[in-house]
Amino acid sequence: IHIDISVADKEDFQVIIDTYKSIFTENIFSQEIFDKEKKVIQTELETRNSNPSISIFEQYLTLCYPNNSNFPNIIGTKESIDSITLDDVKAFHEKVMSTDAKIILCGDFPKDYDLGDIGFKKITNVNLPEVINFSNSKFTSINKNENNLCQMILGVKSLPIGNPKYYDLEIITDLIAGGRSSELNKILRYKKALVYFVNGDQLVFSDTGSLIIKTAVSKNNLQEVVNVIKDLLLELSVKGFSEEEINKSKNKLLKSKSMQLQTVKSWADFHTYKLNPTNSEQNCFDYLNNINRVTLESVKETCAVLFKESNFFLAVAGNLSEADFML
Repeated sequence: IHIDISVADKEDFQVIIDTYKSIFTENIFSQEIFDKEKKVIQTELETRNSNPSISIFEQYLTLCYPNNSNFPNIIGTKESIDSITLDDVKAFHEKVMSTDAKIILCGDFPKDYDLGDIGFKKITNVNLPEVINFSNSKFTSINKNENNLCQMILGVKSLPIGNPKYYDLEIITDLIAGGRSSELNKILRYKKALVYFVNGDQLVFSDTGSLIIKTAVSKNNLQEVVNVIKDLLLELSVKGFSEEEINKSKNKLLKSKSMQLQTVKSWADFHTYKLNPTNSEQNCFDYLNNINRVTLESVKETCAVLFKESNFFLAVAGNLSEADFML
């Protein structure tokens, strides 16, 4: 959960403080507001479920982490939303919102302001896992609908944002599917003309992570696309990337991130999404330095750890059955 607030003048800084104080420390929910919000969320749920390009993410996470209650549909199901009471929301606010909140400030704000005045409770950090749990028994998932164009995500379990391998994965993700010059876009788009675009990303959470490769493909070409992605990942698990490829990706990432950090808004967003949540002392320069420290050996080691048959997960949505493809 993150809440962005911007003001144009530092004289209005108190507005930010008052708003955060109201959001995080004051339990102001009324039954009327609560009932209206439940209806809005039910509408949003129907919208997400009717759009496979959105729902495929939750389908994949449910497959990848079947025992994690945070992933089987992030905003819930119709039944779970109906069962939530106002007291449940107030209890969540008391336990989570006012306890684990962190504030990120960027801009010309009063340097001597005591942020303790907001009234946050003591923050407790969680220990991050150092190893990946490979104990899944199911590796494919189908969401059947009437679309002959299939949405698919093929991914691997990885580690949370605070783990050192996260920075290796930034390089790996970029080289595999990080733009039109990436390996999979060159093969699947320009060489084989099987897809329009392939997108790679890291889904990172406080206790786990996943490297995903997402694309849309016709039912007839689905198996070939799956095979190409798998073959590339398995090849990388043995040989990794070249020094030239890694340096090229580093240069691209460092320069693109430097470009992104030219506004106060992007600076705050960067510190929200790209930094270790358990280390409040980290800043964007630590991220850039960690990217710069990635080595040929560390990338090869990370590829070998993650890219194995027992760690491949495939979620597909479309007009197909299990007989139409295999992982």
